[in-house]
Amino acid sequence: IIADGVTDNSSGLQLAIADADSIPFASLCLPAGTIRFDTPLVFGNNPTRYSEISMIGHSEYTTKLVYGGPNTSTAIWIRHMSAFSWSHLSIEKANGSDFAQHGTSVGIQFDRAVDSLAGGTQNTGITFDHMLISGWFLGMLVGGSASASEIECRNVTFSYCHTGWQPLTFNSLNFWFYNLGLLNNEIGLKI
Repeated sequence: IIADGVTDNSSGLQLAIADADSIPFASLCLPAGTIRFDTPLVFGNNPTRYSEISMIGHSEYTTKLVYGGPNTSTAIWIRHMSAFSWSHLSIEKANGSDFAQHGTSVGIQFDRAVDSLAGGTQNTGITFDHMLISGWFLGMLVGGSASASEIECRNVTFSYCHTGWQPLTFNSLNFWFYNLGLLNNEIGLKI
């Protein structure tokens, strides 16, 4: 990983995610710096089992995952995952403090695995801690075609988003917010 804010780390990050998915309860440890990626990242996506890939950085102010791809896409997909935590990092859109640059971008989206026909909760038992999600049309989007529940957001700040957090399905439930930060959003939480 080259954390210089310029180098596109998309392929290296996706390879690290795939490697971590082959080890139960693996953690990706990210360095301090600005880690740019221009292609969306997919965590999980296994239709037959949950994936558990944790991720930790130095702090939400010093470890920055910055998406430089199209402003019409989702930067990070969480697909069919359980029992993991992400902490001490930020997930930001390049030029995200300029609302005109948001387009329809999504920072983090929960969904089912691409080829999964299974019903029920697709993402569960998740903790986000000391995170900053900034500069998106939708900072965190829950659902679409899948449910997510039993998810904790501790010391998470949504900033410079059109909407910080939003669920799309009735089965997006049991989200707990502790020390929630909402800063310069048009809508903080949309329920």
